[in-house]
Order: sequence, then C-alpha cells, then structure tokens
Amino acid sequence: MSEGPDRDLRALTLTPRDTLGIPNRRALARPFKSEPSRTLRKIRTLIEIYWGKPISLAVSPQGAVKTFSTIKQVHYWLREKWPVSDTAQIRAIDRVEAAMECLGTVGEARSAFLAAATTAGFSPCDTLDHPIAA
Repeated sequence: MSEGPDRDLRALTLTPRDTLGIPNRRALARPFKSEPSRTLRKIRTLIEIYWGKPISLAVSPQGAVKTFSTIKQVHYWLREKWPVSDTAQIRAIDRVEAAMECLGTVGEARSAFLAAATTAGFSPCDTLDHPIAA
C-alpha cells in the first residue's frame, strides 16, 4: 500500500478476527472519523437533595470525628474509605444511591448509613435523634 497525500494508514481500522483467526466478513475496514457524528456527552441536570442535619461519627478511639454533611460524602466514604465489607455496607450503598437518584427517601439512606456505621465500629457523636428530611 503506498502512502500519499490522500492515503493515511492511521485512518483505516483493522478487520476484526474471530477466535480462530479468520477475518470477520461482516466487519469491514472503515475510515476513522476524527470528529464524532453526534455529541457523545449527555447533559445531566443535577439537583441537590437536602440531607438533613449533618451526621458526626467518631472514627477512631482517639476521638477523631468525621462529619458528613452531604449525601455525596456518605456515598464516597461507603465506596472508597469504608473499613469493612458486609451486608450493612451494601444495603447502605443501595439506599444512598437510590436517594441520590430520587428513587428512595433520604430517611432510609440515613438510617442505612447509621446502621452500617454501627456495624463498622463507628459511634455517632450526637446521641440525640437526628431530624430526618422527608
């Protein structure tokens, strides 16, 4: 194949092969488009959901306190920083994600998070009953 001004080797894709190495006749080499034909990004409208009064947990025996003021912080901690993996954590993640998508209530998410925190060994700093957003 000769290279010329109208031929760019990078512009052709390879023909896919099946597991036996035989070229797939249905998939033909096509020129590569540098610009997509339509916009690939979706426009997402985000709304802020009232989480209620912040939840404070004692996260260490020395008394270090972590305060969770948004549902996004709770989601991040459950996914990335949670010390144990158990059914309470999985349930809390499900409830928090449902609340974030407006498919569940924030009250259920808060209750599930507090239950998961208790099983993980954290203790709530405030023993008063937290007001739960509807």
